[in-house]
Amino acid sequence: MDTENNQIMKLDEVKNKINLMIKKGWEEYRKYELHTAREFGKQILEISILNNYARGQMIAYYLFGLINASLNRFDLALDDYFEGLRSVINSDDSDSISMAYENVGRCYGQLEDYDKSIEFFKKSLALKRSLSVCNNIGECYLRMNQLDLAYEYLHEAYSQSKIKAQDRDHKSFLFSDICMNLSQVYIRRKESERALLILQEVMEQDAIKKDMKIKSALFSAMGVTYTHLKQYSIADKYFKQAISIAIQFDAKEVLYESYRNYSHYFQQLGDYAEAVKQNDKYLEIRSVLFSKEITNKVLVLSEHFSKEIKELETRQMEIKQSNLEIENKLKQLQAIYARVNGIGQVGIFSEKMKNIMKMVDFFHYDRNVPVIIEGDSGTGKEIIARMIHFNKSEETRPFITLNCSAISATLFESELFGYEDGAFTGANEKGRQGKFELAQGGTLFLDEISDLPLELQPKLLRALQQREIYRVGGNVSIKLDVRIITATNKDLRQEIINKRFRNDLYYRLNTGHIFIPRLQDRKEEIIPLAQMFLHNFSKEKRKHFQYIEPEAVEFLRRFPWQGNVRELRNTIERIVLLYDDEILRREHLNFLTGNIDKVTFDGSIQVDFDDKDSTLANIEARVIYKTLNKFEGNITQTAKYLSTSRNRIYKRKL
Repeated sequence: MDTENNQIMKLDEVKNKINLMIKKGWEEYRKYELHTAREFGKQILEISILNNYARGQMIAYYLFGLINASLNRFDLALDDYFEGLRSVINSDDSDSISMAYENVGRCYGQLEDYDKSIEFFKKSLALKRSLSVCNNIGECYLRMNQLDLAYEYLHEAYSQSKIKAQDRDHKSFLFSDICMNLSQVYIRRKESERALLILQEVMEQDAIKKDMKIKSALFSAMGVTYTHLKQYSIADKYFKQAISIAIQFDAKEVLYESYRNYSHYFQQLGDYAEAVKQNDKYLEIRSVLFSKEITNKVLVLSEHFSKEIKELETRQMEIKQSNLEIENKLKQLQAIYARVNGIGQVGIFSEKMKNIMKMVDFFHYDRNVPVIIEGDSGTGKEIIARMIHFNKSEETRPFITLNCSAISATLFESELFGYEDGAFTGANEKGRQGKFELAQGGTLFLDEISDLPLELQPKLLRALQQREIYRVGGNVSIKLDVRIITATNKDLRQEIINKRFRNDLYYRLNTGHIFIPRLQDRKEEIIPLAQMFLHNFSKEKRKHFQYIEPEAVEFLRRFPWQGNVRELRNTIERIVLLYDDEILRREHLNFLTGNIDKVTFDGSIQVDFDDKDSTLANIEARVIYKTLNKFEGNITQTAKYLSTSRNRIYKRKL
């Protein structure tokens, strides 16, 4: 009996110690002292593992996830939250399992995959009906514009938190968030006065004094509310405060929402130039939050952990997985990628694109043929690569991407081939799979292959020739069953001449070849593509655009579209965001030039001659200078336009 009491006391001591550390770590996180908060998380994890305390492990990973999400590393955050779920899922602690599911759901919500987010939140709700989960589900439905469902969950959370007013001090952060979400429902229902009353309750909470992120979000919500109440000077004051606080504390998630709301404010005032400026800031922050590299890592992690968690859930018999979920998995992952990274449709409106699609079908059915996709930035190389892999969306094997220009040469080998335990300082103690192993049975897409470090090119060539790899620090051969697709916006033959790319690797990769022309070279597609984007974005954003007026059609045809399809797509999206009309008009395009009537796009370059200084070298320098201006300083495009080498342009530029 005494021994048993001693064990209980020890466990209680462990819990008390961990609870104290959690409180301190949480306080540091709220102050955005992320390094200190992470150190508390490490201590919590170490003590929890030593004492086999599953809930403590889960909370440590929860803290790590919050920190990584604050740093916009959603791939690492998702990894942490799944690790926390794994640590408790086979325990009898339903509260901890519920919290772990909620953490995963919250991360998917931050990635704007609301269907997946709601799926995990409802798993959490099935174990414990908490205010936090009801709030999170309501927020997801709010962002999906399903106002009745949003109100149902948010009003339940709000009512329950009002009943528990005596516990309000401990729940002030949650209560504040519930109120702000509910206020947005009232705003969209055109009940601005009710929204203001709700937000004024938040003003009385201690949370806005302790958490600058909540304070910034509150001021942004107040700005939206006063805008709808047409009290514009008050609204402007709140927006400026919200943005200032978010910038000061680097709260990008709040900042990009504030810029978007501020853009709508100027739009309502009729100040469209300022609305565009604020919207540009919103798009810039959003691109930082949802970078391509992070998105790709999220896809890999999501697929890996989804399989593992499903197996654990099956063994525990808590939730039965249906065959329909498995069939829809690929569709869900593609939806995440499309929303986060902006990958959309490719219109097939010309003979050139029809021929490319025939090649796509051919390469899809022969996995042994490596394919190089060449084309300027924005022409849709990655979309074509995905089409080769997925084809008619029936493919369920992995599609793994690696951007050769985004990883340093020192990390590239371990990223591509993986590494064994202890291969180098700081290596994961269990080793790690590389992109080749993750792509087994599927496709490895190497983007910007021309930027692959020259010293690594022989190693990639050997892997392709022998169809086997060795992990860094490993001695065991790993046989490969991987389709290779590469993409580049450079002329690889010119890169070979400049001794930046090996010709033997080029010939190994170039069995299959697809060249995607610039949009300028397939002008017949510009208007059909613009119309397709207009229809899609209008439907997605619940706007009323139907067609493009003739003057706008003429402008779109004449515009150079140096950013190709991506630039055209972003242009149409921006117009749909800022306006709500049935017709896309010429004045909607003013932001592209500033003065449409004076702009011509005949591709010519005018060079002034000076009799005093008209040597051939100086004339050449002026031509290069003018061409660089035409291509906004892009040396590669300038060299291609003038049919010369990049080195020559670079020397003249210097």
